[in-house]
Amino acid sequence: FLVALRNLFKHKLYSLINIGGLAIGLTAVILIALFVRYETSYDEHWDNADTVYRADVTFNVPGRAPMQMAETPGPLAPTMAREMSGIVKAASRLLRDCFEIKHEENKFNECADFVDANFFELLNFEVVAGNADLALANNRSIMIAESVALKYFGSQDVIGQTLIMDETPYTVVAIMKNLPPNSHINSDMIGLLDENKYGEDLQYWTNTNANTYFMLEDGLDIEDVVKLVPEFVGKNVDFNLPGLENMKASELMSLGFSRLSDIHLEATMQGNMVPPGNAMLVYTFIGVAALVLLIATINFMNLSTARATQRAREVSMRKVMGASRGQLITQFLGESLMMTLFGLVLAVILVELLLPGYNMLLGKQLTFSLIDDISMLLSLLGLAFVIGIFGGLYPAFVLSSFRPALVLHSNKSSMGGSMMFRNILVLVQFSITIGLMIVTGVMYGQTVYATNMDKGYASENRVVIRGITRDELKEKMTSIRTELLNVPG
Repeated sequence: FLVALRNLFKHKLYSLINIGGLAIGLTAVILIALFVRYETSYDEHWDNADTVYRADVTFNVPGRAPMQMAETPGPLAPTMAREMSGIVKAASRLLRDCFEIKHEENKFNECADFVDANFFELLNFEVVAGNADLALANNRSIMIAESVALKYFGSQDVIGQTLIMDETPYTVVAIMKNLPPNSHINSDMIGLLDENKYGEDLQYWTNTNANTYFMLEDGLDIEDVVKLVPEFVGKNVDFNLPGLENMKASELMSLGFSRLSDIHLEATMQGNMVPPGNAMLVYTFIGVAALVLLIATINFMNLSTARATQRAREVSMRKVMGASRGQLITQFLGESLMMTLFGLVLAVILVELLLPGYNMLLGKQLTFSLIDDISMLLSLLGLAFVIGIFGGLYPAFVLSSFRPALVLHSNKSSMGGSMMFRNILVLVQFSITIGLMIVTGVMYGQTVYATNMDKGYASENRVVIRGITRDELKEKMTSIRTELLNVPG
């Protein structure tokens, strides 16, 4: 240990380059790993993430591209439960409606989710106060998230309080824990689906306004449902659309199914509550992380090998004094592991410093805490161990094989080692680096082109105002326009 430290401080520039290069590489790998883990961990908090599915619908209208949507017709869930009894264990709908919600002076335009009475059989919400089942017992009860309770009431002790939603009073009967950001469902308020209020919207197969979730009977596979879809659609769906009377319903409409845990990366159709992820982007990030790690490892190995060959006389003297080859191997591997550990510690510090800006860049809420995340800690220690072993393996075995008499007789402090091996490492390292630089340059060029290309319309000084489609605002649209025109500039 003392010899290792003495060598590190004696050759400061070498130590700085080697440890610093490894730290930068590990920093990039850790940041990418945090993003990849976040994207691939969507919906893992649900108990039934691997057994609950969401249906999607595709309309194949002649003369236009297929329209695939995450929101499905209202009759789908009850029809599946009835017609696929014995295969589908339970099916439920989720319909999102947005309106004015208020409590005393607190008033916001927000969305609430309304579900069938059996919805909690499929998805479990962590309740911190009250009774979730009461929220689905009648059409005037609601379960809200902790953030909503604080927003409207300034407290989480709000059981029995009232929220006015679209001029209708709803009693708060349960408080649920805020859903994590890596969830394809971002519900803040959940109540019972009112068949009287939304009945007309839910009875037609041409209306897609509800998400359909279902669970299979134990031991069955989603393929058992897929093979029934054509017959199911042909038997139960009737569009009766002008001009399409001669087409079968199964030709006009098809169904798809996504496992809950796969929705974020695989179900990228229109109508997702949360913008979907990009599986190809995740795979690309994994590839980049692997290449960066390979570059950092090669750099570490090459520098370690080059530096180690300068210690031939030291090794020879150790052998003369009685050191065995095993002891020498242990010494060099130990020094290599120590350097990788220093590099890892520096990388962890850099990640902590860069994470806020990284989150802002990605628009994510990535967290990094090795104390709370034992799996990440063990993974990083394992990675450092592997890099350290590979970085020290070659010099350890080469140096421990030196013949003391030859080295000391020639009075050489260094031996050439295998230049071929180091040349190959350098070639691979620079090839990967140049390749990544080329790809980055192409991507940057495309981004600049897309930003500056002629869009066909003047985009400067144009503003889009959203959220003014409510009926009471539509009646005042002329007045709104007039007031806007009075704003200077």
